[in-house]
Formats: sequence, C-alpha cells, structure tokens
Amino acid sequence: LQALCAAAAGSAEMELAYGIDEVDDLFAADDATHLYRIVQESLNNIFKHSAARAAWVRLERSGATARLTVEDDGRGFLVPSGAGPAGGLGLGNIAERARILGGVLRIDSAPGRGTVVTLTLSPPPAPLPDPRRA
Repeated sequence: LQALCAAAAGSAEMELAYGIDEVDDLFAADDATHLYRIVQESLNNIFKHSAARAAWVRLERSGATARLTVEDDGRGFLVPSGAGPAGGLGLGNIAERARILGGVLRIDSAPGRGTVVTLTLSPPPAPLPDPRRA
C-alpha cells in the first residue's frame, strides 16, 4: 500500500497524503490482496471522477482491528439508499471485496462535498466452546 500510494502521489495532479500503519500480520495473503485492490479502486475512482484537489488514504490499526479511510475533497455524488452501494462497477467491486473480507463498508458522499470511503476490518469472534467437550 505504501508503494501504491507513493506512485499515485507522484503521478497525480492533485495532492495525495497517506499514512499506513503496519498491518501485515492481520491479513492472509488473499485478504491483503483484496485490501490492496480496494485502495487501488478507490484511488482510480478519485482520479477519474472526483475532480478533487486533495485526497487522503489512511490505514490505522487498533489492536487486531484495521480501519481504512480513503477521502477526497472532490465533487461527490449521491450515494444510493438501500442495502449496499450501487452505481458503477468500481463501487460494486469495492463492496464485494469488503464483503469477502467480512468488513463493514461505509460510503459517505454528497454532491459538492467530496467522498469518504471507510472500511473497518475486525477479527471474527472466537468460536464458543463446545459444551459437549466440557
């Protein structure tokens, strides 16, 4: 993610700031790939559609929980109401990858207000002990 953000910051015509906490031990390789693709798709959406002057990517760790935030100050859009984000293929891909990761995805946007995509990833709850083995 550091390299992805650094490359995007170097090629973008807008300011891109980022902070990535160490989370490698939280994710299996496949899950890490899904997280990478979510950031990649979020940045692509910003570059293609937002007309933003600035964007921020943060991946913060608190214990075994990680929270990804990708934010821009661009034109924003109306977020469809309902069970999940609809709209373009990019948002659908992000939502599907978030579902695979078992994360909680939130997309907050409105015309003229920019967009904030937040994904919270927590470890699954520990299984309950089997009462038959007690």
